[in-house]
Amino acid sequence: MLLRNLIALASFTALSGMSPRADAVQWHITPVVESGAVTRLDMSLSFPGDADGVTEVQLPDEWGGERELYRGLWDIRATGGEVDAASPPGKLVLRHAPGAHLRLDWKVGSGPDAPDAKLGGNDYRPRFAPDHFYFIGFTVLPQPDSLSETTAARVTLDRPDGLTLVSDLDHAGPSGRTTFGNLSQSAVFGGNLRLIESGKARLALVGTF
Repeated sequence: MLLRNLIALASFTALSGMSPRADAVQWHITPVVESGAVTRLDMSLSFPGDADGVTEVQLPDEWGGERELYRGLWDIRATGGEVDAASPPGKLVLRHAPGAHLRLDWKVGSGPDAPDAKLGGNDYRPRFAPDHFYFIGFTVLPQPDSLSETTAARVTLDRPDGLTLVSDLDHAGPSGRTTFGNLSQSAVFGGNLRLIESGKARLALVGTF
């Protein structure tokens, strides 16, 4: 159960070494700080499109007992292809040149249609509070059908001055190299945190306990 005044994230063992090949996928995450608090995240995902010129992208929908998670994503823009106006809710159909390199840009947090966070219980939606924020990859990351969990990927997590961040994405190391599947399973927690480290584990706390 997620406690309002105490959130803990423990990092896991380091990811196995990745080959130095060029990465087909790049995920860029930028926390936006306003009046000392992270109010939203600007994200982009670059990836190759399908060879047939049509790539379907599943937006976050059902996970962890939550539904319509895609409502938390807004200002979605595509580069390198056109979004089919007939795309159903929760999905983007991109039409593009065969195998074209595509890019999606979107925002999370402070959106016009984001559902309110639940009170009590497990709430896996992204959270933006005055002293902290967090998100889980499954709830914010679109899933292009041109990619598999083992597709080589690189992640860049911007770290504004004065903002403490902890994430299992750190296991990707300075290169940021990992796999697309690991991006989905990641978690990022930041804000006015206290960090306790022991061996390979980190405990991040917010509030008082």
